[in-house]
Amino acid sequence: MAKRILLLGANDRACFSVAKNLTRHGYVIGVASWEWHPLKYSRYVQAFYILPDLKTGMHHFYEAFQKLIAANNYWLVLPINDMAVEFLFHYKDQLEKNIIVGGINSQSAIKYSRDKYELWKICRELKMHVPSTMLVSSLGDFDKIKQDLHFPVIAKPVSSKKIHENKIYSYTVKRLKTQNAVEEFIRERITVIPILLQEPVEGFGIGFNFLARNGDVIAFYMHERIHEPTGGGESSYRKTLIDDRYHVVEQSKELIRKIGWHGVGMIEFKVHEGNAYIMELNGRFWGSIELGLFAGMELPYWQIAYNYENTMLPSQIVSCTKEVFARNFRNDLLNVLKAKSIKRVGIWMKTIPGMLRKKDKIEDNLFADPVFRLLTWTELAGKFIGNKWSSVKRIFSSGKHAVNSQGINLKSAIFICEGNICRSPFAEKYLKAARPELSITSCGMQFQSSKMSPLNAVEAARKFDVDVSLHLSRYIGDADLNNPDMIFIMDKINHQKIRRTYPQIMDKVFLLDENGGIADPYGKEFNDYIQCYTKIKANIDRVFCIE
Repeated sequence: MAKRILLLGANDRACFSVAKNLTRHGYVIGVASWEWHPLKYSRYVQAFYILPDLKTGMHHFYEAFQKLIAANNYWLVLPINDMAVEFLFHYKDQLEKNIIVGGINSQSAIKYSRDKYELWKICRELKMHVPSTMLVSSLGDFDKIKQDLHFPVIAKPVSSKKIHENKIYSYTVKRLKTQNAVEEFIRERITVIPILLQEPVEGFGIGFNFLARNGDVIAFYMHERIHEPTGGGESSYRKTLIDDRYHVVEQSKELIRKIGWHGVGMIEFKVHEGNAYIMELNGRFWGSIELGLFAGMELPYWQIAYNYENTMLPSQIVSCTKEVFARNFRNDLLNVLKAKSIKRVGIWMKTIPGMLRKKDKIEDNLFADPVFRLLTWTELAGKFIGNKWSSVKRIFSSGKHAVNSQGINLKSAIFICEGNICRSPFAEKYLKAARPELSITSCGMQFQSSKMSPLNAVEAARKFDVDVSLHLSRYIGDADLNNPDMIFIMDKINHQKIRRTYPQIMDKVFLLDENGGIADPYGKEFNDYIQCYTKIKANIDRVFCIE
């Protein structure tokens, strides 16, 4: 009887490639995720499960996941993305009573993929090329170094995912050009996670893709990123490297041996002036896995065979000897269009004739899995149309919006905006000062809490004798919406979100502004905050008869 493997975390690149490779070797593949995905209709996926949102409630997800594996006789589970890695690492001991948890390293090894600063330290110890880096663990740390910064600077949280208050927070990297921009970046994240400030490494990306067993590399291939999206992310066009022209093979093997890595991984480098600088270690399957499969490097299957099926190891390290190019046509086209650059379009057009070469492969070939691939395109079109339709509905929407009666009688209220760092905390603290007898709170629609207010918000609020300098954001899901007498929303967008999510409380939900909404000043100039707070104050004064 074929063994059943569950892939955790759906996407149309790594998850699809792993499912296809393992299916071709006789395994039955299921995919579990926390949102719908076209993979449900892939010919390589036998079952697709949608579980509670992992981002906003790990414990509820864990309970549903335990029921899933108990009812479906899965032999092994593999993480596909970083969120799945965090979940499986956190619950590994409990889950392994019922299923083999694959792809999760020991605490001593996995910290190097989960913590970029730990990776940076050990790579420097091994004398590998690394960017100049400063660690910021508090605002006090930043105050000590801010005068020494040279711009632009790369600001990155030490982890791309972080478990906090039963949620999994996601973080991205930004290239920042001013001291003020860096400080704002840090203020929004530093209460939860430390920040790395690095010098930019200009150049192109390469990857060392590998399978290891207890620190010894079993197989590997290297690739070069030919087309990379503006601002970072997965490459859409890449090729295998069949020689070690950038001298990363022995360095990578030494690093893997030093940390005792077990399983698959991908070490990312940036090549600058002929030197390969290590950037990060991806501790799970990656977007370019399909390129390896085209080149005969079956790392998904080999991971199962060598690390979990006790298949005899190869007599020597398996490496790639075939030059192959792989393009994800949909993402390649989208990256060009998003760049809005005639030069980028020209560069892209020059690569199109290469698609006719035998060694050029199309990852998202429509004929390889037609229903799934068609759905990935229609889903993209649906999101675009949906966004446009939502904009139209916001313009023409009607119904109960604003409070226009004066002198309302209530004992408690809650203000809600998008992030709970600009508008709603100002409203909360202004009304508390004016009416201390009332119970007033605030929260935001974004689930990542504990963010500090922007500097412009702090300074603008002071002009109204309101102090938001110590405020930390709170998520609406952590607030009690049943107790307040009234709930005030700052804009129509969030009013509609609440209508969809909390229809049972809509009888006490109102827009604060009688003219339809108060725009979010986030990311704008100081005067925009002044205008916003003037409008909030005027509406609160009107509603609560404050003179």
